[in-house]
Parts: sequence; C-alpha cells; structure tokens
Amino acid sequence: MNLNFKLKIIFMNNHLLIKKRLRYTKFIGLIIARLPYIGCVILTGSLARGNANQNSDIDIMIIARAGRIFSARFFVNTFGTIFGMKRSKDETKNHAGKFCFNYFVSDNYLMLPTGRGEKIDRYCAEDYSRSKFMAGDYQLHEEFLYKNRKLFNQYGHSIKLDRFTPTHQCVNINRQTPYTTSRFERWVRQYQIRKIESDPITKKYPNLIVYNDKELRFHPPSLKLRRTSPPKKRGPILRKERA
Repeated sequence: MNLNFKLKIIFMNNHLLIKKRLRYTKFIGLIIARLPYIGCVILTGSLARGNANQNSDIDIMIIARAGRIFSARFFVNTFGTIFGMKRSKDETKNHAGKFCFNYFVSDNYLMLPTGRGEKIDRYCAEDYSRSKFMAGDYQLHEEFLYKNRKLFNQYGHSIKLDRFTPTHQCVNINRQTPYTTSRFERWVRQYQIRKIESDPITKKYPNLIVYNDKELRFHPPSLKLRRTSPPKKRGPILRKERA
C-alpha cells in the first residue's frame, strides 16, 4: 500500500467524520436553541473550518438574549453536563466529540472586541469568520458576521456580503434592547462570577478569559501545553570501552 493511497483513506475517513459530527451538532443545536434565553447556536473551531480529526472537540458559540447571558450559560452548561456531552477541564479525559461552550455573547453586543493583541485578534478573525449557523435565529448570525467584517478583512478572511441582508439593526453597533435583570439572572451571575474568579486559570490568563453582562469568553491555553515542561538536559553519554 503506497503513501498516496494511505493519505486518500485518511482524508476520506476525516471527511466522513466531519459530516457525521456536523449532523450531530446540528441536532444538538436544535435542542439547545429551545433552551431559555438562547438566540442563536453557532459552530466554531476546527469542525467549522473543516479540519477536525478523531480527537477534536466541538466548539460552540451562543448568542444569548440581552440581560440573560448568565442564565443562558447556566441552562446550556446544565444541559451539557446532565447528558455527558460537555467537555471537561481534565485534560486526562477524552474530549473527542465533546462540546466546548467557550463563547457567549449578548444579542445587543455582537462586535468582537479588538485591541487585545494581534495574536488574539488574528485568532478571532480566523475562527469566527468561518463560523457556521446551527440553530436559532439565523439573522443574528448574519448580523454578527456583518458587524465584524472589517476585522475579518483586516486579517485576510473576507466574507461574501451577498450572504447578508443588512437591516436597520445591523447599521447600529449595539442593538438597543430594553430589559430588566431578573432575580434568577442576578443569582446565577453572582454564582458564576465567584466560581470564575476563584479559578487560578483566570488570574493567570486575564486577557483570555472575559466575563461581563455582554460577553463570556473562555479561551485559556490547553492544559496539556501548560503542564508541559521543557526537556531535561541530559549529561554526556559514557560508553564502555571494549577490553
């Protein structure tokens, strides 16, 4: 069996894997979209880019209703935890096909923050320009892409504008949606902020973890990479001389 034939088999297997996981993500997205305060479910990461492999997880972005972002995260994480589909922080566990709910944004704040360093801005442009709509309000995903088109174009990830139907709401940077914070939202907000701030990863990577009423972003470096220590220097190898 030559090398080209092996590569062709690997490519076909990855293609089938991606199609299978896209169908699975679409199905789960339809369920998540029916949870309280969920506006739109969007696929990001390697699966959206089309280069996922057998060990890849599934990155999900959630657009939540204004004033309910912490409640939306509570229901999504609870759903994922109960049914065993949420990715664990423990890097020793298998994350293949698990959902990583790493980005929540309010529907009245769809602009990606910039100025946090070229590396982060470039990552956001590459990742979110290739995002795929899964379920919920399709117009929210279009509006998200439309508002961030300048950032995408800046790093060479152009978006075809004929995919969009800009409305009056898209012209404004932030949709003005009046809302009142519920008692439940205040409670889950306090609980989640205490839990996030007590995590040592938050203090170590403050620029990569964001938590406020408009945006919840969790993109710390891989735990596996953080635990990797530099290779130890070996001493000179002593060879025994033959008698």
